[in-house]
Amino acid sequence: MYNPLQIIVEIDGHKYHSSRQARIKDSKKNIFLEKAGYKVLRFTGSQVHEDPKIVVDEIVKIGQVWSKKLHSVSIPF
Repeated sequence: MYNPLQIIVEIDGHKYHSSRQARIKDSKKNIFLEKAGYKVLRFTGSQVHEDPKIVVDEIVKIGQVWSKKLHSVSIPF
């Protein structure tokens, strides 16, 4: 069954994600996941710990945008 709302949330810690190799690996992973139909949202560990409400609000906002797009598409059956 196809689920049109597929969001992946990545939490990036500074220690690991500060290297060039890690950024390249993350970029390749993002491209792979987006081609597979996922929306990838990345947040830093600091963002999650310091202001989790902003993180949640962003995830909800993306969900609402996708929901509006779904309702504007006519299904041919």
